[in-house]
Amino acid sequence: MSMMGSGVLTRTGDRTWQRDVKLGANTLTISFGHAIDALCMVVGELTEVSAIVATQVPQWLDTDAQQHVDVNFAG
Repeated sequence: MSMMGSGVLTRTGDRTWQRDVKLGANTLTISFGHAIDALCMVVGELTEVSAIVATQVPQWLDTDAQQHVDVNFAG
């Protein structure tokens, strides 16, 4: 299974916390997490998973504050 998501360029102020990899909200844990859960329901539980997550958008625009915030999805 392979998944590529589009980059997010803007977020409201209450969602900019998701820019920090240490807080656990990233493409792997959210979007891919839901997709792999559906796959497991069809084919059964997996025995091994390998993934790469990269920061494609280095800053988001906080639309409430109208300022850019740094994004750190790569550990």
